[in-house]
Amino acid sequence: MPERELTAPYSLVGPDGRLNPEAVGWSRLPLCDSTLAGPAGRRKRWNYWSFGTPELKFVAAVVDADYMRVAFVDLLTLLDLKWRGGRLTLPLLARPRMGGRVDDDVVFGWRGKRIEMLPRGGGVDILVDWPGFPGGDLHAELRAQATPGQESINVTIPWSAKRFHFTSKQPAIPASGVLRVGGETYTLDGPDCFAALDFARGVWRYDSTWNWISASGRDALGRVVGLNLGAGWTDGTPMTENGVIVDGVAHKIGCIVKFDYDRCDLMKPWRIRSDDASSAGRTVDLEVVPFYHHRLNVDAFVIRSKLDQISGRVTGAIALPGAAVQIDGLVATCEEQQARW
Repeated sequence: MPERELTAPYSLVGPDGRLNPEAVGWSRLPLCDSTLAGPAGRRKRWNYWSFGTPELKFVAAVVDADYMRVAFVDLLTLLDLKWRGGRLTLPLLARPRMGGRVDDDVVFGWRGKRIEMLPRGGGVDILVDWPGFPGGDLHAELRAQATPGQESINVTIPWSAKRFHFTSKQPAIPASGVLRVGGETYTLDGPDCFAALDFARGVWRYDSTWNWISASGRDALGRVVGLNLGAGWTDGTPMTENGVIVDGVAHKIGCIVKFDYDRCDLMKPWRIRSDDASSAGRTVDLEVVPFYHHRLNVDAFVIRSKLDQISGRVTGAIALPGAAVQIDGLVATCEEQQARW
């Protein structure tokens, strides 16, 4: 059954804090007011910005899980495959400012460390100060500037009336700015610099496992392509988070996507394919060849997380009505995460 497309602004929840049934669907623009009232303890909010250039991958993220806050920055330089990261697990009193709309400010600060995500002038300024970052104090002044009318994948996932999640996936946003780490300076400039936003607001189940791939860049024809595919956490619902942006136009993929990989050796190729195989092929048929594996295990009593995230090059095809997107070696982030939170 086709996923319902929403075209007018809507609220994620009703006055009783339960899922608004009219919010179930997807939209090309972030039309959702996902401001969350209770129940305290189950609400999850995050803004996760990633930046990619031919030289590096950089992430700045703020997460509020009600009973715990996490802020982190990660940097992977591609020439030497050197990964560095800084992470804070915050006390309850250090709640970041995070609204329910994509265009709300996000502001976090704690003992000299700060992350600010400020929508301004049709784009977003991402400002980071992180003293004590490995290799020297980190300072970033970055900007994600969407092209006029650029679309995205915005989806409400309904597990139940009490458990639900809204996400806005915004890959392939042109990016610019400067990132400094100690005496090193990285300049984001040019046609191959892109940012991606993973915006999330929801009331989650305690135990979840998922796969995810995100990539931004250019396809074989030189078009700007943003890819977002996931599996696991949307199972059993009428919605997926799957879609591709081509030159600013969103194409929703409603079929289920499977991730096939060797859990004993995550550096072997991953296959990502849709479940709609026919004589004409599949909607999604991709292979990711990893070149870096980052692992993070967190055990903080009520929160436990096991993350295996690979960076790799994705090749293959995505069939769209009347055409196909051919991808040849685009750098992608691909992950398996198990979370109890």
